Amino acid sequence: MYKKNSFIILSVLFLLATMLYGCGNQNEETKNEGTKNESKQQEEQKLTDPVAEYKGGTVKKADFEKFLQVQRFMNPKFEEQEARQGFLRSQLVTFIFYQVSTEKLEKPTPADDPFMLKLLSQLEGGINKQYGANGFANRLKQFGLVKADVLNFYLQYNNTVEYVKSKLTDADLRAEYNRKVDANEMNKTVATVSHILIGVDEKQPKGRKKADALKRAQEVLTKLKAGGKFATLAKQYSDDAGSKKNGGTYVDADVENWVPALKKAVQDVPLNTLSEPVETKLGYHIILVSKRSSVRKTFNEAKVTLEQPAWERKYREVIDQEIVPSIVRSNLK
Repeated sequence: MYKKNSFIILSVLFLLATMLYGCGNQNEETKNEGTKNESKQQEEQKLTDPVAEYKGGTVKKADFEKFLQVQRFMNPKFEEQEARQGFLRSQLVTFIFYQVSTEKLEKPTPADDPFMLKLLSQLEGGINKQYGANGFANRLKQFGLVKADVLNFYLQYNNTVEYVKSKLTDADLRAEYNRKVDANEMNKTVATVSHILIGVDEKQPKGRKKADALKRAQEVLTKLKAGGKFATLAKQYSDDAGSKKNGGTYVDADVENWVPALKKAVQDVPLNTLSEPVETKLGYHIILVSKRSSVRKTFNEAKVTLEQPAWERKYREVIDQEIVPSIVRSNLK
């Protein structure tokens, strides 16, 4: 699940990292180490000086600066946040989290991981689209980076995802389930629905256009209102292979995963009342709901939807209970 949804999770991870511990002014001593008159040897020494120490390791200035620079490269608005109170401190916590995750994972993400390479390729394509054919390469040069720096950032990102995932237990998922039950967020709609779909296929030259589909749906609705039998008209007109042979009827159907507009219509239309044509990406639907109830999802039914919120909660827990307490010393405020 996490591998398939890594892009979503990585986005969440970034937001949590930048927001969780507040943001604030970066002091000039950290930002501008040394003076223009310092020797090259002194500058090199500063790059190896530790920015922070944590139980099990240190954070070198050069490594931390590269971590920040990759984010500046990927996110044009990143630098705007650097002046906010506590921001660099939150980034340091995140950087240490990445290092700890990579060190402790039994199998860290390999450099040839197909999904990570795909993310890198998508980033390159997006930057080239925004900045021109050589935009990605030019921006790398502008920020003093190479492609491997960005890939390494992604790899460490994913290591953190997997490290938190490794700590997620069935008890965590059940706790998340109970929280959502208490918040009345674990109910689903089960309904008996008579349904006619007038499909749309505008990609094919001879496919039905949207306007023609709507006209046809309105014609069917007129026949239904005039007393036409739903089952007969469904067999004659419906493009829904799943219900056409049954006269358009779904009995006690779980509509949770139906397309959103159709799901909402099933939940909202008065019982035993014909709906107006409901537009979705599939076409136009006419529905008649004869029975509807709200049923609590079982834990097993809900499990796949619980993983991400439980993961996010566990992420914050690991930061609070493991990463932050491990920091022995830091030059950042």
